[in-house]
Amino acid sequence: MTFDKDKKRSDITILINGKEHDMVDWVNSETAATQSEKTLNWRESFKEDQDAYKGKEKEPFATSHEFNQHYQLNKKKRKSLTKRKKVYNGYAHKKKNIMNSPSISIHSWIPIFAAVIVGLGLGFSLLLYFSSQQDASKKALEAQTVNGTPNSNEAQAASKTYDLNQELYVIQAGVFSDSAQANKKIKQLNRKKVSAAPFENNRQYSVMIQMSTNQKQNDQLAKLYKKKHISIYTKSFTIKNNNSTLLKSNSVASFMYSGKGLVQQLMSVIQTMRLSGGKTDVSQKVKKITVSKVKWELPSSAKLKTMSSQNQQDIKSFYNNLTNAIIQVNALKDDWNDQRGYQCEQNIIQALSKYERILNES
Repeated sequence: MTFDKDKKRSDITILINGKEHDMVDWVNSETAATQSEKTLNWRESFKEDQDAYKGKEKEPFATSHEFNQHYQLNKKKRKSLTKRKKVYNGYAHKKKNIMNSPSISIHSWIPIFAAVIVGLGLGFSLLLYFSSQQDASKKALEAQTVNGTPNSNEAQAASKTYDLNQELYVIQAGVFSDSAQANKKIKQLNRKKVSAAPFENNRQYSVMIQMSTNQKQNDQLAKLYKKKHISIYTKSFTIKNNNSTLLKSNSVASFMYSGKGLVQQLMSVIQTMRLSGGKTDVSQKVKKITVSKVKWELPSSAKLKTMSSQNQQDIKSFYNNLTNAIIQVNALKDDWNDQRGYQCEQNIIQALSKYERILNES
């Protein structure tokens, strides 16, 4: 063994398997081989063997053990790939259904939606058509003919639809041939808080203090007045329509017919309250009257132009008297008072007086 100072390495030669090797080179080669084994670089380690087998056909597997290992590995891979394919195909199938089902639903709803739109359009058109026909027939019924000649068809329709006659039971306080005497009697009764109004027939003026559609109720009221020492008597009384002009205008005839119903309901309610001293509950009846009043409107001046000036004035007075009576009865239903009860009764009897005079004008 020698040591060269210039080369700074030992000059050592070793004998392995009959061959001489430089010790440093041999150590380095062994160290490289160890590192190659750690990294599994088999090609580098078996380089000589690879060179020997170059150009030869590759054998599939050296041993059955290696074949089995390879087969088992491929089998696992195939199962994994099959599983992935199934999952993917299932997801794709669901995705396909999700993507296709809305489009199918939308396409199937398009004709249904179109049919609904067409149906609504036809229905609305029919509604407009029949509404216009109804409005036209109503206007034709209410309209007056040219040159002021009444429409005979309108008059016939009104006469068949509106019965303005009234069959009543009355409490009468006297009959006078002079209107001044009748008015004097009325003032005497009013001072006693008794309602009264004149009814003219053939230049005779009857003073009425109560009217009713119920005979029993009328007789009970008569007893109350007799206790007050008021000279009275009861009888039946008919208000008959002799005014043909009323039926020439459908709107005026309708107004008078509705007014007839309202005044009869008011008579019944106020007389019930009078007989019970306000203890009978009439709130539902009063509510019904109030609702009916909302729909009851005074005809316009154009509708009243076919009526005489006296009739026009009486129709307005009839409307105002009933309106005031309805306001008063709403206050009385919760708090009866004889004074306010008398005022309400006075408005009702005056409304009936105007009603009778409107129907009696020929």
